[in-house]
Amino acid sequence: AAFIMIITRGRNITITRFIPRFIFINVLVTLSYALIQFVYQITDIVTGFFLRADGVLISTRDLIFIGFNYKTFAGIKRFGEQYDEAAFITLLLVRLTAITYYVMTGVLLVRKIILWFFIILSPVFPLLLFFKTIRNTGKIWIGEFFRWLLYAPLFAIFLHGLVVLWRSGT
Repeated sequence: AAFIMIITRGRNITITRFIPRFIFINVLVTLSYALIQFVYQITDIVTGFFLRADGVLISTRDLIFIGFNYKTFAGIKRFGEQYDEAAFITLLLVRLTAITYYVMTGVLLVRKIILWFFIILSPVFPLLLFFKTIRNTGKIWIGEFFRWLLYAPLFAIFLHGLVVLWRSGT
């Protein structure tokens, strides 16, 4: 703050504007870790709510499940040209579904790491909001935190909807 007051010769920030902001920023720095962790835990609770269908946790049996006994498996493909396209499309859809699940898992793992980074650096966020020259950087950081924070509930809502749709049988 002193450095910016020296460079701008007091035009950018005056002592009457500095003291209330300084007190507010100190309170935010002190409480930022607890506040961000609280928001993170509330998001996990909301995510857990959507990962339940009919009161039971969503499992692999509710999603696409291709489990069978490999020792006694004889094959399920029908022979003939009229069945080739159906078998190809079925296998393609199974592979695309599996790839989608792998990508979602990767995004959620990266999300955890990025959110840990944001939680560790949470006391720095209020400092970025203090000065006009770097305020936009702080706003971008806060926006990115909420973007990564809301990926898990979004995926949980889609998975919940998928399970409800498959269970409906229509």
